[in-house]
Amino acid sequence: MPNQYNRLAGVDFNLGSKDNRWNGKAFYHHSFNEQKKDSAFSSTVSLTYSKPKILFDLLVQAVGANFDPRLAICQEPGSTGSAPDFFTHGIQITHHQITMVPALTSISLATIFLGITDADYNLWYNVNFQNTAQFFIRIRQDYGLVFFPFDPTFPAYDSLAKNLPFTSHYYWNSVIANFQSDARKKFSYGSQARTGEYYNGHRTNFDGTFSYRFQPYAVISLDYSFNHIAMPSGCITVVDLLIRSPKFDFTFCPQALLDNLHPIQ
Repeated sequence: MPNQYNRLAGVDFNLGSKDNRWNGKAFYHHSFNEQKKDSAFSSTVSLTYSKPKILFDLLVQAVGANFDPRLAICQEPGSTGSAPDFFTHGIQITHHQITMVPALTSISLATIFLGITDADYNLWYNVNFQNTAQFFIRIRQDYGLVFFPFDPTFPAYDSLAKNLPFTSHYYWNSVIANFQSDARKKFSYGSQARTGEYYNGHRTNFDGTFSYRFQPYAVISLDYSFNHIAMPSGCITVVDLLIRSPKFDFTFCPQALLDNLHPIQ
């Protein structure tokens, strides 16, 4: 039996204009082994154009299903996107950003036999404020392939499960809004709301955290998450789940910290 081997060959390119407005890089890498499989490549192109008030980013990535770099770092599965940024000099808002990113979220062993098992496609609108607060709204489409039977409500007892059929696939759309307050203040908070489809049902979700800093000795915070899932007839109709997680961080000295997190359902 011949000795197994793994080799990697590629080419890299860096771009930089004289006025430094255009910058970018590109590469193509290909892995080789005894099995000589197709789609054993990884490639990326990134391009940036910047001026004092405008920043434009373009990122394109692709990773073959059989890319196997034993001696190299493998990128996350492929994604394609563009991110035009618009800077303003207003009193409160310092940065607007629109981002479009379709991406494969995972490539696994199941991908080899079943194809793409899950993916998501996103459109973001982000706003950064001068006081470090941040807001974004996001439109998202998910794709999921059921490569083993399961119930998306994850009931406490298997006897209550109404599993989705094996190899069935679903597209679902949702809208997400998120706000993070000024983290420099002693009291800060963050909240996120989501509503839309969920497999063949509907989901509404609220997440958030409240935090108070007793500087420099302690930080006390409370995380919460509420999910309302409604599935079609034949499944568990409605599932409501509320999780609260109080957290305490105490600093006695740079070498001694005490951290406690206790979820409450």
